[in-house]
Amino acid sequence: MLATRKKRVLIDARLIDGRSGGIQQVVAGIASGLRQHPEPNFEICFLCIEGHTEWILDHLPNWAKIKTVRAKDNGNVQPRRQTTRAILRSHLGHLLGPLSVRVPKEPTEAKEYSPDLVHFVHQHAFATNCKYLYTPHDFQHEHLPHYFSKRELSARRNLYRRLCRGADRVICISQSCQQDTLRYTGVELEQTALIYNGAFRRTTNLDTISQKRELERLGVRRPYIFFPAKTYPHKNHLGLLEAVSILNSRGIRFNTVFTGPQTDYFHDTIAPKIEQLGLAGQISCLGFINQDQIQALYAHAKALVFPSHFEGFGIPVVEAFHAGTPVACSRNSSLTEIAGDAAVLFDSTDNTEIADAIEKVLADDVLRSTLQKKGKEIANLFSWEQSAAKFLSLYEELLIP
Repeated sequence: MLATRKKRVLIDARLIDGRSGGIQQVVAGIASGLRQHPEPNFEICFLCIEGHTEWILDHLPNWAKIKTVRAKDNGNVQPRRQTTRAILRSHLGHLLGPLSVRVPKEPTEAKEYSPDLVHFVHQHAFATNCKYLYTPHDFQHEHLPHYFSKRELSARRNLYRRLCRGADRVICISQSCQQDTLRYTGVELEQTALIYNGAFRRTTNLDTISQKRELERLGVRRPYIFFPAKTYPHKNHLGLLEAVSILNSRGIRFNTVFTGPQTDYFHDTIAPKIEQLGLAGQISCLGFINQDQIQALYAHAKALVFPSHFEGFGIPVVEAFHAGTPVACSRNSSLTEIAGDAAVLFDSTDNTEIADAIEKVLADDVLRSTLQKKGKEIANLFSWEQSAAKFLSLYEELLIP
């Protein structure tokens, strides 16, 4: 008697290391969360790009599979350099290819695997005849439409509506994202699933002395504030630079560290602004760095300052909470929901208010201690293990009639 084939879940992980921003963290987080659970009674396979699997291998459970697609056949590969126009065009930062209302065809390798359920972790889905989960990480285009032409805005709206309405579940990574999903796509609440992102507890084998040496190798001088984010316009590096300049005028000087993949927007706009404001000696732009270096930066930062104009979740805020780093962040989108009362909040459009918040965190030791304590409490609410448990339950619900 022939054995019954296990049901199959295909998780879309077609990303290139260091060029996918927070989405790479999400995919790696889901994988690491799954590793904390026993093998389910169905098969889970990660769809990766051929030659670009190293970034996820350390996170995968030993029972998970990997299938690769050839890069030339994959519509989800970001070009090595992007023009400023292209950055603004795909400003969400998660759609890693040209935006079109036409959904790309299913990769041959995915079709050959014959999944029963596809989990699209990022917005760039492909056509499929099987059940699927879709994750619209944020609706920035609805809240910040000025970053898009009318044509681009229309295309993005149509794409999101089409993919959300066709999904068996729309994954919402925050209540803010869930509210936007209901409002802008027309899906019903029952078609959504609220599953928060986790955040890595940035562990390292480096002791304090080794961490300081790592900072020296990076050329980072203390005291400093930390802002890890891919250089997209909505992340608001410019507002933070203006705030630093304001604080300089008050006689409050410190260094600022930027990390994250650098787009052409960085070279065309952010770097010239640093020179214009005379901040070259205070700003370290490190680009994409490794986990030990990130952990060292969190551990020794005076504060994480996160001035983004819009976020679907805000992983660095929770990472800072785990690290015991005081946080000042924007009072908008999901950030107030995630940060709660464990951060000093500010209006991201008001550079003076950003400066005031930074000054407050740097100057008040009692406040810093309070923020650290509250941050640790909130951090415990978000883990990839918890997220993975919810995904496993959802997979089973959709796979088992």
